[in-house]
Amino acid sequence: MPSPLGFLILSHAAPDQLARLVATLNRLYDHPAIAIHHDFSQTTVDTAWFSDNVGFVEPSIKTKWSDVACIYAVLAALKLLYQRSSPEWFTLLSAADYPVMSSDDVISELRQGPFDLYLDHQLAELNPTPIENPAHSCMGTHPVEWRRMVYDRYISKEFRYPSLTKRLTYTHRQIIIRNRLLLSPFQPFSPTWKCYAGDFWFTGNGKVADILMTAAKDHHRTFEHFKGRLCPEEAVHHTILANQPGLRICKDNKRYTNWLGQVSHPRTIEMEDLGPIRKLRSHFARKFSPDGSASVIAEIDRMLGLK
Repeated sequence: MPSPLGFLILSHAAPDQLARLVATLNRLYDHPAIAIHHDFSQTTVDTAWFSDNVGFVEPSIKTKWSDVACIYAVLAALKLLYQRSSPEWFTLLSAADYPVMSSDDVISELRQGPFDLYLDHQLAELNPTPIENPAHSCMGTHPVEWRRMVYDRYISKEFRYPSLTKRLTYTHRQIIIRNRLLLSPFQPFSPTWKCYAGDFWFTGNGKVADILMTAAKDHHRTFEHFKGRLCPEEAVHHTILANQPGLRICKDNKRYTNWLGQVSHPRTIEMEDLGPIRKLRSHFARKFSPDGSASVIAEIDRMLGLK
């Protein structure tokens, strides 16, 4: 019988941490459909450790930080997941993630909610205005600055971090172009196809899966645009999905991360994060260290009734 919720896991290191996450998902969700893209070029994993509900993308795609290959790895895992099963919903995790809400509550919220997709996403704008009550996400405590940075990162070819420039600059064959009309031939964006960005991790239903499984072919120009950009994984599927008419999207991706004082990655989850995790009703949290989060994991397991 198809799983209510299937899982995509992206990993490249720490096989013991990956095995721990899969074991917990098996206990909590009663052996759901799981598709893993593990980059075997970086670390070996004995796939015989894993139960029959788990599939691995083979051959794996060589991935690296801040590279569009991570998107292709996710899409390969998504296709594998739906070849092996037909879950109502799927969620994307890293091996450094961990569940923090009971499976019954997660599935009930997904089924009863009005949304197709839980995706942290914001419009990339040259002069963004403040957002009232921004979603808890990688934009941290500076949503205006983050969105301005996103504009430089994905739309303006000249990237300065964090940039507060007011001009639009795009370098093409050593020509600096500042006019929006002259810029348009070099980019996929238009009034009906805008650039969006946000946290990489998300949850979607079968409708979302159908869109993504043909996305590389249907939106080839968008994929090409993001190649070579810094952190393309924080914008490719956001742009594709947020521009889909009729797709009901919640900006809360149901992930807890602590970005206080951080820029490139969230803080490791500690005991003091458990209160905010409960308050925000997050489904999953990240990130957990491979060997230094044992006491926090044990407390979460007690919270979930696994101990």
